[in-house]
This record gives sequence, C-alpha cells and structure tokens, in this order.
Amino acid sequence: MARQTCICALQLLVLVAGFVLTGCGSPPAASPRTDPVHYHIFCLEGTGAQGVTCDPGERQAHYNAFIKEARPQSTFTIWQIGTERSRSRRFFSVCTPDRWGKQVMKAKADFIQKAREGAGGRTAQSEPAGCPPPGAAQGTTKLVVFPDASPIATDVWQAISAGSPASGPAPAVLNSALVCDKSDSTQGVSCTTPVLLGLFDKWITESLLVPQSSLSVEMVGPLRDALHPFYQLTVPQLPLGQLVAHVLAARSEFSRLFAGPQQQYGSTIAEAISAAVRRLRERRRGAYRLIILSDMQQITPGIWAFEKSLPPPQNFIWWLKYTGLAPDLKGVQVLVCGVPTGHFGQNSASYGSRLADLWRQVFQAMGAAPGDTKWFSSCEAALTS
Repeated sequence: MARQTCICALQLLVLVAGFVLTGCGSPPAASPRTDPVHYHIFCLEGTGAQGVTCDPGERQAHYNAFIKEARPQSTFTIWQIGTERSRSRRFFSVCTPDRWGKQVMKAKADFIQKAREGAGGRTAQSEPAGCPPPGAAQGTTKLVVFPDASPIATDVWQAISAGSPASGPAPAVLNSALVCDKSDSTQGVSCTTPVLLGLFDKWITESLLVPQSSLSVEMVGPLRDALHPFYQLTVPQLPLGQLVAHVLAARSEFSRLFAGPQQQYGSTIAEAISAAVRRLRERRRGAYRLIILSDMQQITPGIWAFEKSLPPPQNFIWWLKYTGLAPDLKGVQVLVCGVPTGHFGQNSASYGSRLADLWRQVFQAMGAAPGDTKWFSSCEAALTS
C-alpha cells in the first residue's frame, strides 16, 4: 500500500509538471511539448469476469508511461478485440482535461487514481464526460498491440500510426487475393492456418492499413456463391484506434476460417484463380497481388486430370479462353507456393518442374510479366519473400 501511494504521488508530481503552464485556465499555444499524446492498447476479449486477456500489470505499466507524457486532451484507451469485427469496442478510455476546476491538486490526484485503477481493472469503464473520441484530436499516437492479438513488430505499428514508413514513399492501396487449395492432393501442407495468418500479417505490414486496401480469400472447389468470396476485408476509413481494432478482430475471424467440420474440396484451380482475379479487377485503384496456395494439379471433372497427365500448354490455354477462365493478369504480381518437389510420381521434382512450366505459360498468356511471377515449393518460405 505504501508503494502504491508513493507511485501515485510521483505520478501526481509528473502530471502537475506537465500542466504547470495550464493550471485551471485556458491551454497555452501548441508546441512540441504541449501536443497531446494518444496511447491505444489492444487486447483480446477475455472470458467471464476478465474483460481482456492482457496482463493488468502491463496495462498499468503503459498507463504509467502515458501519464509521464500526458498533456491537455491526451487520451489513454484500451481496446477489447472481439472474435468478430462487430464485437470489438473500447474497453477503457480516459483523457486529460483542459481545466481542473478550483481544487486543482485534488482533481489531479483523483484523476490519476481513477485512471490507474481503470487501466488495470477487469471491467470496462466509459470515458469521462468531455473526453474526445480516441483518434479525433491531433498529437502523437502510440499503438501497443499485445502478442496474442498480433505478433507484428512494434516498428510496423509505429509506421501505421505515423501514416507512412520511416523511409521511402507513403504506401499505396494494396489489394491481395489468396487462392486457397485444400484438396486431398495438397496433403494439407499448402493452405494452412499458420500460412494464412502469416500472409494476413504480411499484408498489414506492406499495406500499412491504407484505406481501401483489401484482402480476400477464394477457395478451390466446390462451387460457391459467385457474388461473394470466402473471406473479404477492406480497410475502412475510421479513426486510427478504431481502425486497428477492426482489423485485429478481422484477423481473429481469419484465424478461424477452418475451425468447423472439415469439408471436401475439389481441384478446380483455374476456376478459383479466375474468380479471384475478377474480384481484384473490381478494385479500381491500387496495386494487385495474387497469391496461390496450391499444388496446381488441376482437376475439372470430365475434362482435365493433371494427376494422370499434363496437357500441352496451348490446349489448356485455349480451353481457358474458350470457357472465359482466362483473366487479365497484366500488372498483377503472382506468387505460387506448394508445387511438389519430392522424388516419386506427382511428387517428383521433374513432375513439379513440368507442372510449373505449364502454369508459367498460362500466366504469361494471360498477360503476367515473367518478373512478376514467383514460385516456391514451401508456402512457409514464401512468407519471407
């Protein structure tokens, strides 16, 4: 108890020093020292009485760092990341006021105590009256994402809060489409949940959550509603804290794409590629990226069975064009992973080489430049490219 009293007293001295120019009157003219600071802490939704999963002591440590920097209109917000996008919300929020009233020292001491209790508490607390919406005010922003919500490095979140990377031009809109093949021939090593999550995090890192950037997933067989992909996320135009909470909840959804009963999937790879590229082309601006997680063994019942024999490339290309399954790949970066490189049959390196060569000719016939296409046998290796 004595230690807690000492900490509160020190924090009060820090807060008093931070507001020594403001007192109970109007705030001074803006300067680097008086600019507000905004802390956003992102934690997964807890169970039962535990509202969020992140450690209360760590939350309080971030609050202690915040209070040392706090100026008028500074905000400290803890976001609760739900299992669905609609379930994310502000768990706790507090802001430093412009004025403290007549009893300045008491008001500041009460503020520190209540805010400190709320930052480490287990239940949600609404922000005090007059607190601006997090992200609405100007100033410096710090994003703190706990590892269970996302393993992305801190410097990426700093770049997102700054709106651009530390060096180089600001990022453009990035549209990524994933083609996921979970057919039996892939032996469950191409489109896995760890690979999908790695690609999701890679998309965040490269897009820096520029509004209108998008990520979608198209499944290889069976036929689905042609109007909607299996999964779709478009970065909305929201205040920064709310935006990150929205995307992290979308990541939680993404991690559970295949959590239910296992389904049987076919190998209609060309059909899935066509649908994925068509959706990419519906995005009118930005860069385009197509990522195919598949062994590329096309099976169209009654027409193609690549596991039995590979057709001449010109025959397959003709069929794709005739059936309307030859999308425009001009300007689209293509990454393929999962093509076999084993020792026997359809898993042999020689078969994998002939299979990759067939699809290379297909992609080039669709307009893809050779330099825009990358091939990997391992989808884990593709994550580091």
